[in-house]
Amino acid sequence: QKRAAIVNVTSALAFVPVAALPVYCATKAALHSFTDSLRIQLKNTNVKIFEVAPQLTETP
Repeated sequence: QKRAAIVNVTSALAFVPVAALPVYCATKAALHSFTDSLRIQLKNTNVKIFEVAPQLTETP
């Protein structure tokens, strides 16, 4: 491809962990770190790396 993109969905809990959800927070933090590393590795390519980290939403 001439251009490509990778979009990883993490969470605000990657940055502000909650004690009641340790595994979820840890996996989102790991994905955030992976996304940063991937962005650095692919810096001089046509691949763009995006991270979506939605805020906490209240659902039923």
